[in-house]
Amino acid sequence: DLRASIKTSIHADQELLQAAVAAFDTCATNMVAAQAEVAKGKATEIHGTSLLAFEDCVNQETTMKKEVESCKQGLETITANKTEICGAVQRAQNPKNFKMASGCSCDSQEGEQYGDYLARQMGVYQTMHKQFKMKQTQCQTLTQQMLVETTTCETKLTTQTAKSSECLEKKAKACVMDTELVQKSAGACEQYSACYAAAKLAFEDAVNGVKLRVSDREKEWSSTNNLDCFMDEFNESGSELCKTVTEAPKTCPEPEPMPMIVFPSLPEPETCVPLEPTCNPETTFDVDEKEPLDEKEPLD
Repeated sequence: DLRASIKTSIHADQELLQAAVAAFDTCATNMVAAQAEVAKGKATEIHGTSLLAFEDCVNQETTMKKEVESCKQGLETITANKTEICGAVQRAQNPKNFKMASGCSCDSQEGEQYGDYLARQMGVYQTMHKQFKMKQTQCQTLTQQMLVETTTCETKLTTQTAKSSECLEKKAKACVMDTELVQKSAGACEQYSACYAAAKLAFEDAVNGVKLRVSDREKEWSSTNNLDCFMDEFNESGSELCKTVTEAPKTCPEPEPMPMIVFPSLPEPETCVPLEPTCNPETTFDVDEKEPLDEKEPLD
């Protein structure tokens, strides 16, 4: 029976379209399952503990770096004061600067007695000597402070450098797992996009193919109805053998309608949001190289 065969093919095409739609559901199901695995991995205690240890180390290293910078600034201030004070002491020790430093003339003043002259000069040089010794003491103190502060800054820098290395190790431990999860999540989204694109292409091909077959079936179904009608009329009259099947008899009953194909609409793509990295693999720990400091011996 041709009509039964057409119905069977229509049913097959309807199942084909349903399968094409189901392919989209498979893509979405696989994507959801992959992202669930990512979420499960991110929720593990190992991942959380490693990440917290890494973040804590970063905070400590940042604090240490600020301490190093603060120490260097303090050292620069001490060094500048030392340069100024010790430079003044060095200049005062130069014989060429003796008279200029005194701020007075060695010539006697008008009407001045010799004893008064000596007393006046002695007072000037006693004041100069007192100021010189004070500057000398300040120079020695600042030099010692600079040496102590230099040692302190170098110790802080060494500690920061060690902490930086420790953070690099913790970063590697924490970021390896985090990076794997991020890549797995991104891969799930990429696979879903590829799966959806393939399903869309197959869906469009299926719809176009079914539409072509529907057009052919409509012609076959119409011819079958006409043929059935003529055969019924012939069996009743036993004549008109030459009547063509393309001329529908006026006495034909309402023909049986051909089953219709239900064409589904193209499913919209699901939203796939890849996992954002919690641990930044690009985090770096810049450690300033130790620069040689100008350490001068205390001046006598």
